[in-house]
Amino acid sequence: MRRIPATILAIGALSAPQPAAAAERMIDLFRQGYQLVATEPYLSFEGCEFDKAIPVGGYIFKCQAYEYVYHYGKAEVLGRTFVVKGQSISSAYLCAGEEHCMAGALYAR
Repeated sequence: MRRIPATILAIGALSAPQPAAAAERMIDLFRQGYQLVATEPYLSFEGCEFDKAIPVGGYIFKCQAYEYVYHYGKAEVLGRTFVVKGQSISSAYLCAGEEHCMAGALYAR
């Protein structure tokens, strides 16, 4: 008898609107070990299509997904290097505000 209310609560929790993926917020990226790599005080860009190059500080950020976003203002790049089976793999995010970070690759200019 007690399982019915627990099941209803579980279904309600699963069907409720979920927040953005954890990796898309700056605070969550910092918690995962990402560090600030570059800051651009006045960056303007529209859209983040796959392989689109966006200059940020002394780097070029290349988007790895499609996201339509228009941004003007401060932007940060967060990065982290992982070691998997002896291979170094770098990961980077371009953050247009604290709540919207986009995955990509980072290259030196």
